[in-house]
Amino acid sequence: MSEAFIAQKAKIISELFKTSDIDLQQHLTQSVVERLYKLLLNRLPESQDIIDSYLKAFTNGSELVEVILNSEEFDGLLQSNASHVQSSSPIPDHLLHSPLILGMYDLLIEGVVRQRVAESKNPLNKFGRKVFSQSDEDGITLEICRRMGLNNGSYCEFGVGNGLECNTLLLASMQWNGFWIGGEQLAFSLQGINKSRFSYIKDWVTSKNVYDLYQEGLKNLGKDQVDVLSFDLDGNDLWFVEILLQNKVKPKLFIVEYNARFIPPIKWSIALDDSHEWDYTDYSGASLQSFVDLFDAYGYTLVCCNAHSGVNAFFVLNEQLHYFSDVPTDINDLYMSPNYKIFHAYAHPVSVKTVARIFEL
Repeated sequence: MSEAFIAQKAKIISELFKTSDIDLQQHLTQSVVERLYKLLLNRLPESQDIIDSYLKAFTNGSELVEVILNSEEFDGLLQSNASHVQSSSPIPDHLLHSPLILGMYDLLIEGVVRQRVAESKNPLNKFGRKVFSQSDEDGITLEICRRMGLNNGSYCEFGVGNGLECNTLLLASMQWNGFWIGGEQLAFSLQGINKSRFSYIKDWVTSKNVYDLYQEGLKNLGKDQVDVLSFDLDGNDLWFVEILLQNKVKPKLFIVEYNARFIPPIKWSIALDDSHEWDYTDYSGASLQSFVDLFDAYGYTLVCCNAHSGVNAFFVLNEQLHYFSDVPTDINDLYMSPNYKIFHAYAHPVSVKTVARIFEL
């Protein structure tokens, strides 16, 4: 491969990631590999030390070279978009969102996540895995349940979107029984599903009905409590969780979404507003410290914040703490900062048929 052609490839990478202050016009060396990573890292709110640690995960960067600089697909992209390489016009969306570029991005995200797990003082984060959750919550849930001896239990989840990506679909796939509560239409049909196996209560959740909706789900299930409860409504979560706790709702594992903008010991939450709809800003939910203080008053202890995204906090009843003697007790060792970059692709896309089949079995 000629030096000129390598330089051309480097140039389009530079333009794709809108970085002009790094010179990539040089030979194919380890330095090139490192600079390519820097280009990608400019799109992520992570520190420079990520680069060095991530590079060590490769053998002299050979995988990256193979994917980027020796890729026939990249050659095709370069040739078909030559005019954009030679001009200042914007790179077209179809190129920015090509499988190769998205694959490069996901490769970097994987490295960032590995680094966050490695830096976490909490051993539970090493079990993080994605099945149907947004990031690594499924693996953490499984390990917590395993430690507590929950092999086949019950669940409830508030806020599941269309049902194809949430925290308790994993448990449903393991033949747990449960119910969901949310305001959106599910992507799959519930026809023929016994309510004692699973039910979905479609309603707008407010401070006035949150407990009644939970009780309706329990009635369908034929139980007095569930083992795992996950709560993610992107707004009044602290207020609604407090109402449930006040009414003696007592799952063995309580998962909540926290607003990682606010590091411990900051106490913060949105004002109670039953009509609140998330506007995709940081005006949502509550700080980790606020949740820790609330749960502490009801006999729960924080045992994990997920390393990938710094979104979900896991609380267990104090009588279960002997299963988590290896987990730090300082909130500052458990808190995970926000990292809202998720994979563009993880395995094959989730099929509605796949999820529907889970509830048929």
